[in-house]
Amino acid sequence: QRVRLELTQQTIDSTPEDAKLYRGVGRCFLLGERQVMLDEMKRTMDNIDEDLPKMQKGSEELEKRKDDAEKELREMITAFRQQADHAATAA
Repeated sequence: QRVRLELTQQTIDSTPEDAKLYRGVGRCFLLGERQVMLDEMKRTMDNIDEDLPKMQKGSEELEKRKDDAEKELREMITAFRQQADHAATAA
């Protein structure tokens, strides 16, 4: 999303000052002021820059929890198989 915003901002910067600019809103396009659009894109990029480290940390935490759960599941399966083998040999 950040890359798309940067490309859009470069395109806006390369257009003439008197060009009409439209932004997509849902299924339609609205005429907007150049500076307002640039300011909105800047705010959005700042929000992305702020949220990205939080999301990466959350992703790492979820990955760690997934790995721990997989390890625990493998241990449970191994214990169940050993218990089943002991029961079969005892019978």
